[in-house]
Amino acid sequence: MIAKESWLVNGLIDYFAQTNSYRIVEILVKVQNPHDLAIFNKLQKCIQEQPRTRTVALTLVAHIVRKHPTWLYKVVNHQFLKDLLKVLKVNITVENFLK
Repeated sequence: MIAKESWLVNGLIDYFAQTNSYRIVEILVKVQNPHDLAIFNKLQKCIQEQPRTRTVALTLVAHIVRKHPTWLYKVVNHQFLKDLLKVLKVNITVENFLK
């Protein structure tokens, strides 16, 4: 069910990647279950790809954490957080991470 209904969340995150629009962040932090999981899934996919998409994912996560949505606690049980920590561990310096 999430795959069929996640097209809008995926599109919003793709739009954020192109524009860095803060309005997209405001929309994303207001989503409800199961769309919150779609956000984590898309962010996980982003950090597994090229360095540019990793930067977008990290930027978006930082914005989301600052807004502290009600579903943020679910990130600890999602594979996204584990993958993000692995990427950060391998790319110790910010310069390497942003390349």
